[in-house]
Amino acid sequence: MNNTQFKQFVGNKIFSVDFTKANGDLRHYNARVDVKAPTKGGSNPVEHKAHLVTIFEMNAQQYRTLNLDSIKRLACNGEVYETI
Repeated sequence: MNNTQFKQFVGNKIFSVDFTKANGDLRHYNARVDVKAPTKGGSNPVEHKAHLVTIFEMNAQQYRTLNLDSIKRLACNGEVYETI
């Protein structure tokens, strides 16, 4: 799944995602994409990489970078995407 497919799957809805961090830990987020909040200048270098996407993690109220290659389960609007 690349970032274009990811954004089409979740739209502008809240989604839940389970993924493996770089250190091997399993992590769960409830998040959204395309949240526009005041940020400190500049462009987002992540937007130009097909396997990365910037998300807004709802519980922590912070932006995160999600590696789409590490997703184990993605659920949004009653649909579920799972990897083996």
